[in-house]
Amino acid sequence: MPLTEHEREQWIYEDMLESIRRGDTYTPRDMPDELPDFTMPTYVRPEAMIHADPAPADPDDADAAPEGEPVNSDEAVEHEQVDAAESDPPAEAIPAPRTRRDHRHRGAEAASRPSRRGQRRVKKPTLGRRIMRLWPVGLAIVVVAAIATMATVFYHHYQLTHPSGVSESLEISGDTDSVPVVSLNAALPLTFAKSQVVTEGKGPQLSEGSPVLLRLTVFDGTTGELVSSGDMPHYIAGRVNSETLMPELKTAVMNQRVGSRLALRRPVSRDGEQAMEIDVIDVLSTEPTGEVMPADPGAPVSIGDSSGVPQLASLAEEPPNAAYLKVLRAGEGAQVSNGQSVIANFAVWRWHDKSQTSNTWEGKGPQVIDLAGAMTGLREQLYDQRVGSRVLIVLPPEQAKGDDTLIVVADILAVIDTTSQE
Repeated sequence: MPLTEHEREQWIYEDMLESIRRGDTYTPRDMPDELPDFTMPTYVRPEAMIHADPAPADPDDADAAPEGEPVNSDEAVEHEQVDAAESDPPAEAIPAPRTRRDHRHRGAEAASRPSRRGQRRVKKPTLGRRIMRLWPVGLAIVVVAAIATMATVFYHHYQLTHPSGVSESLEISGDTDSVPVVSLNAALPLTFAKSQVVTEGKGPQLSEGSPVLLRLTVFDGTTGELVSSGDMPHYIAGRVNSETLMPELKTAVMNQRVGSRLALRRPVSRDGEQAMEIDVIDVLSTEPTGEVMPADPGAPVSIGDSSGVPQLASLAEEPPNAAYLKVLRAGEGAQVSNGQSVIANFAVWRWHDKSQTSNTWEGKGPQVIDLAGAMTGLREQLYDQRVGSRVLIVLPPEQAKGDDTLIVVADILAVIDTTSQE
């Protein structure tokens, strides 16, 4: 018996769904003479897919049929006939598109499983595209790692340069005119070089190239004992530059004022082991501090400036036959004695051509004058003079270098024992 139009439509849908279920491309086949048994669980009745109301998403919905219980076929066929009578039949049977309603009646797992051939036909993105999609994540990881690394480095650097408890364990007493006294409650931990201001001065501020005179007293960073050579301070004179000062010392005194006392804690090597050292630094004046004395009307030489850089103003017609000494500014510091050296700024002129042979103000800055090796007349004239003084000395050839009379202006800035210098 030939199939009815309804049975024909039903067979086409079932055959199409069965092909999809197998993962094959649907190809229409010849229609059988008899309609298969569509009540088998393998098939889904087309009337349930086309004419039934949407099934509720919730499997516990009261309107949904219990699982495993068949739908009433007679009622579905009756509804289908009524709908077919109210609408014009299609010119030819065209399979209706599947809806989510199909999947619910076929079972969630069977409906959601895609065709294997379809999976093979999907073009996978290239490796380059996958990498491009992931580059923001990679960039974020790199940035976070860089920040963490920098934070760790800065934290360790801060710990080394700001050791806890150092300021409390170290105490320095005494004024800048006397030898400092160090009290150490505990050994200093091994850290990078670090300086601090103990007393702030009121003099000029030091900068790159400024003339400088430092008095350095060294103490052991473990015991606090004085370890300076000969138990005496060490003096450093010259200019604020790399030729005169080691890097840690230059960093410590840069931008500090004359008259300041500083404490520099730095690591040193002793007997092959690293240990901490405490350097107490007194920034001394490089200018005369004494009172200006009255001029001498009978002086053979006139000096134009009694405080700054000295200028040769005038000379007598003939040089003196003996040594001449005039104190231009009388200091009140330590007195120069035999066996000592003098740190001074000085300038030297020849009498006959007025040429200048030395000038530390425009040269290397204050220098050490070893009196034991100095000219005879200069050594004799500097004895008993005081620190802070400016003196004018005229030396005949026999007390100088033997070829001409010399004119010397010197600012006495410090006196030191030769044995205390390294």
